[in-house]
Amino acid sequence: MLLSWQRYKRRLEHERFQQQAQRQLEDKVAERTQDLTHEINQHKRTEKELRETQDELIQTAKLAVLGQMSTSISHELNNPLAAIRSYADNARQFLKLENVSQADENLGRIAALTERMARISSQLKAFARKSSGKLESINIAAIVQTALDIINPQLKHRHITIDTRQIDPALGVKADPIQLEQVLINLINNAINAIDSAHGEILIKTEPQQQWILIHVDDSGHGIRDQDLGKIFQPFFTTRKSGLGLGLSISARILDGMNGHLSASNRSDGGARFSISLGAAT
Repeated sequence: MLLSWQRYKRRLEHERFQQQAQRQLEDKVAERTQDLTHEINQHKRTEKELRETQDELIQTAKLAVLGQMSTSISHELNNPLAAIRSYADNARQFLKLENVSQADENLGRIAALTERMARISSQLKAFARKSSGKLESINIAAIVQTALDIINPQLKHRHITIDTRQIDPALGVKADPIQLEQVLINLINNAINAIDSAHGEILIKTEPQQQWILIHVDDSGHGIRDQDLGKIFQPFFTTRKSGLGLGLSISARILDGMNGHLSASNRSDGGARFSISLGAAT
C-alpha cells in the first residue's frame, strides 16, 4: 500500500509539473503571438507611410516638371487667347458691316482655338492627377504620343526633332499609364536639356527582348560623364544649376514599383541613352 501511495503521489506530481509546464508554454506562445502581431501591424503602418511618402515625392516631381514647362505652357495658351481676342473683335466689325459669312468664319476659328486650349488643359490635368497604382496592358506608341503632346510646347522654340519612327505600334507593356507617362516626360525633358547646340535630335525606339520590352530615349547631347554614371539615379544628384536631382531617382523608383528597370549609358556615336525595361503585355 505504501508503494502504491508513493507511485500515486509521484504520478500526481508529474501531472502537476506537466500542467504547469503547459501553462508556461501557452503563456509564452500567447506573449510571442502578441509581440508578432504588434510587429506585423507596425510593419504594415511603416509600409503604408513609405508608400504615402513615395506617392507624395512622385506628385512633387510631377509639379516640378510642370513648373519647368510653365513658360512654354503659358506661351502655348497665350497665343490662342490673343488670336481669339483678335477674331472676336473682327467678327464684331463684320457683323456691323452685315458680313455674316466672314463673321461666321471668325467664330469657327475661335471655336477651334478654344478646343485646342481645352485639349492642352485636359492633358495637363491628366498628367497632374495621382495614379491608381494599378498595372494594366498599355500600348507604348499611344503613351509616348501623350507624353509628346504635353511636352510639345517646349519644342516650339528649339530646333530639336523627336523621331518616333522606330516605335513598334503593336507593342504593349504591363504598367501604370500615368506613371509611365511621367517617366517618359522626365526622360524627354532631360534629353531636351542635354542638347545645347542649335540643332538636335531625340530618338525614341522600342526593342522587344523575350518577355521584356525596352524603350530607349536617345539624345544627341554630350553624353554622361563616366564619373557620373553611377550617381545619376541617386536622390538630389544633379549636374544642372537649377535642377532638383529628383527626376531620375523618382523615375527609377516608379519603374521598380512596376516590376521594371531604368538604366543609363552613353551611345558610341555620342549622346546619352536611357532605357526603360518593362514586362511585355500578354
